[in-house]
Amino acid sequence: MHLRILITTLILVTTTLVLLFFSQQDKESLYLKGNSILEREGATAAYDFFSEAVRQSGNPKALFGTAWSEFINGNLAQAESTCRYLLAESQEPLVRAHSHYLLGYLTADTNRTRDAFHHFSRAYSMYQDLDKDKNMFNATLGLARVSIDNQDATNAETFLEQARIISLRCGTDLAFYHVLSKKLAVLHRDYPAALQHAKQAYDLYELADNRPGMASALNNIAFFLLIMGQDQEGLIQLERATRLLDGISGITETQYNNVCRALYNKCHDLPYLSLQKEVEDWLLEHPLNDLSNFLDLVMASNCP
Repeated sequence: MHLRILITTLILVTTTLVLLFFSQQDKESLYLKGNSILEREGATAAYDFFSEAVRQSGNPKALFGTAWSEFINGNLAQAESTCRYLLAESQEPLVRAHSHYLLGYLTADTNRTRDAFHHFSRAYSMYQDLDKDKNMFNATLGLARVSIDNQDATNAETFLEQARIISLRCGTDLAFYHVLSKKLAVLHRDYPAALQHAKQAYDLYELADNRPGMASALNNIAFFLLIMGQDQEGLIQLERATRLLDGISGITETQYNNVCRALYNKCHDLPYLSLQKEVEDWLLEHPLNDLSNFLDLVMASNCP
């Protein structure tokens, strides 16, 4: 297996990120309401809510809410355009910080790692000026994610440790910390450690009743078990993820589930090409580098 491909196999749980992000804001009613709609009805309903708030008041915080909703729906170009507009036109420090933060993920997800590092760094500095520890934690994880994408284990370890220290004073959710820690473990080719971090992420998502996060973590657990040759246990976890996905609109998580199932089927001489095509067709409209490289790994690698 190629290290370049392996380091991008773990899932960035977009839905999880947005729920975590909005839940850690400054408790303004606008974001609380938007988060509630997002959890109950999905990103399209949240976009409609924020769009109506923009029409009624022109609130730049609401406009940022539309950008984040677009991001969740996979409309990356529109989300990026809105964030850049806000940076050009809004003078509200928190909105500007949020826009840099979201641009960090938009550019990281489209393989513009230098831009991503810049935006996460700017977001961190702005949140620090605003004394927003939980947002600083999130921005630091963004810097760790970019470092991992760049195969820079030293900086990734530094940022993850910095995030851990920040979490001690603000008590934030560590689920995504473990998602990134397992990416770092893969960078070190330490698959047992990666599996343990996947399990810790699952436990935290379960505690928060975050079903997309749980499904994503189970897909990761299944994947590591499968590449470690623990086929039967891997299949059990894959089936658990599938059952979770039956009850949620976890579109991205479903595609990762298809890739995991393709790996299992390929290694057991079962049909897998239709699963491969479904993921490839989805990627034409949602070009996520992590998922693309994950699929490449499955298709190119020998079975364990």
